[in-house]
Amino acid sequence: MSRQDEKRQLRETKRELKRAGRKKARARARHLLETAPEDAHLAEDDYGRYTTAHLNGMDRDATRRPRPDDREPPQPDRSDP
Repeated sequence: MSRQDEKRQLRETKRELKRAGRKKARARARHLLETAPEDAHLAEDDYGRYTTAHLNGMDRDATRRPRPDDREPPQPDRSDP
């Protein structure tokens, strides 16, 4: 499997997980509105096994890193009057 195919597969997996998580969160919100509408706004989103935090930053390869010559030089401190 080439590197491009690997990255594409990771992106597709992350997309599917995000879709499933949002679907579950919307269902939970509807349920809370039906059962306890006065406390529904206090609920926090918990995606459980549908979280994609573990997939963040997995595609850090040379194409994503800025080149050293592209960075701006640091600005001098102008706090002196």
